[in-house]
This record gives sequence, C-alpha cells and structure tokens, in this order.
Amino acid sequence: MSSSTDGRALIGTGSPFPPVTRNGRTVAIDQTNNSYIFPGVGLGVLASGAKRVNDAMFMAAAKALAALSLTAKDKNRRLLPPVTELRRVAIAL
Repeated sequence: MSSSTDGRALIGTGSPFPPVTRNGRTVAIDQTNNSYIFPGVGLGVLASGAKRVNDAMFMAAAKALAALSLTAKDKNRRLLPPVTELRRVAIAL
C-alpha cells in the first residue's frame, strides 16, 4: 500500500494475490475480475429468457455487487465477498 494513502486504500486485482501486512495490519487483496458479474448476469438471462444483454443489465449487476461490499458496513472488512462465495453472489445479482 502506498504511504500517500496512509494504508487507507481499497485494492482489487484481476488475479489472486496473498494478503499484505502493513503497520501490523493484514489486508486481503480482493480479486475483482469478471467472475463476479458474468455468472450473475448469465443466470439472470437464463432465468428471464432475455434475448439480448444490454448495458443496463450490467449496470444493475454492478450496483447489486456494490451493495454486497463488506466495506459498506465496516471499513476494515474486504471490498468484496471472497471468490469462494461466487455462487451466493450470482444469485444475489
């Protein structure tokens, strides 16, 4: 983490990385790639019988994912649910 943020950065990457420890605090690095959005959008398309996928569907999925952010309730928590919970996330989207 950059010293210019004094450790107050949200970090997300496209690949898995181990946690980072800074000033005695260990922070999980979230894997923020399309594995969160695409399964939920795909499930929604199948469930609804939609013929097309549009930007509004992806925006709705992104907003639903943002609502699942653990940092919204506690700034010391992870940005996103762990990838081990992708099934639960897809259903919520």
